[in-house]
Amino acid sequence: MKKFDIIIVGAGAAGSIAAYFGAKKGYCVCLLDGKTREKIGDKICGDGIGKQIFDTLNIPHPTKGEYLNIIEGIKIYPPDTGYTTTIKDTNKSGYIIDRLAFGQRLVNDAIKAGASLYDQTHAISLIKAKDQIIGVFIKSKTIEEQELYGNLIIDASGFNTRLRKQVDTPHIAKKIAHNDYIICYREILRFKNPVALDNKYVSLYLDKIRAPGGFIWYFPRNEYEVNLGIGIANKHKSKLKEYYQKYVHNPLIGDEPHTKISSGSGLVSVCKPLWNGVGNGIIFAGDAAMQVNPMTGGGLVPSMQAGFYAIQAYEVAERLDKYDARSLWGYNILYQKSMGAEFAALDLFRLALQGLPNDILDFIIKKRLITGEEISKMTSFGETKLQFSSIISKMIRGISRPKILLDLIYLMGQMKKIKSHYMNYPQSPQNLAQWIDLTQKIYEKIHKRFRLIADPIHLQGKKKK
Repeated sequence: MKKFDIIIVGAGAAGSIAAYFGAKKGYCVCLLDGKTREKIGDKICGDGIGKQIFDTLNIPHPTKGEYLNIIEGIKIYPPDTGYTTTIKDTNKSGYIIDRLAFGQRLVNDAIKAGASLYDQTHAISLIKAKDQIIGVFIKSKTIEEQELYGNLIIDASGFNTRLRKQVDTPHIAKKIAHNDYIICYREILRFKNPVALDNKYVSLYLDKIRAPGGFIWYFPRNEYEVNLGIGIANKHKSKLKEYYQKYVHNPLIGDEPHTKISSGSGLVSVCKPLWNGVGNGIIFAGDAAMQVNPMTGGGLVPSMQAGFYAIQAYEVAERLDKYDARSLWGYNILYQKSMGAEFAALDLFRLALQGLPNDILDFIIKKRLITGEEISKMTSFGETKLQFSSIISKMIRGISRPKILLDLIYLMGQMKKIKSHYMNYPQSPQNLAQWIDLTQKIYEKIHKRFRLIADPIHLQGKKKK
């Protein structure tokens, strides 16, 4: 029997960062991953990561080779791609990384700090003692043990985690609503000639016809390579490749000479994080906790932040010598007041835009009824109050369709409200149910205002009336 302080399932961004900081603080850390050692980090991903996270965690920025391109911001295109809005600030600048090289760097850092890596090892199920999780049953090609024990399990095993379904803690969703994730397909392409689009910006395309329930992305890796993909609602999954070829590859690539470097598909959550990311003896991090930017599908930054917060929560639990949900609750508070608040606001923005017809999306971008600077402030800083002069200017530009402007002003108010609400995330599990009820009321207002049809299990377990 092997005993550790912390067992981490999954050596992705969240898992490797947690292993690094846990080992660095002197804890006995075990890091499990199902892939072979040299393949850890090889993942279907948009490959974009903000610069700020490296300063926040006080770790080195990627080196040349780990990153392929430096990005200044995001361009959002409506169905009429002759118009765009640009989000450019320090929070949106970053890198396009080589996912394998960067993943190898993260896991190497964890090992150098003292974490024990068991590759080709899967966590099959949780070991419980009464209502406390105390370890995992494993299946491994590299070690003989079938059971590993620890004070804390950090599940960073991804969207399709099997472990979350084995936890009976209230408000930890076992099933994810269909409209809270999209199914994606992407290709990495190398061109004979330099790419035509601005390679200093990632591009996102919103279109209810071409990408229903999701978006199209164009991430330049360098002057000659792009990460090109599409995410669509689950109900259209049978047509995923067809959508990609017809609405992404043909119009954006056409007959331009190129070779395909790689391709792949996967599921990505596009919603707020789980209400609750902790149970007795367990923390969920990264994709396993739905910690992904709802607008862009970017998960590297929120995953790394989650891994860092998980170790901070463990420090508190260790001092108390208790590893139940109450003792680990600080993880929820740290995450929900930072990334959770931003992603909840972005989730409302996403839902509202998806409820609008293509012609209205075109009108909003063309008439600059909402700008990239305003989107950035709404999500990053909570500054959703428009200046009087700005309102007048928008009224003039949108005079032919005044209801659209009123809807946008209402949306901005609700985004501000939900950010403020997340900053009041409950200090203990006892008050979580009431907090969730208030959160759902904000979502219901957006659904009603923008005429959205809720999934029967939407809002992470809301009961059907």
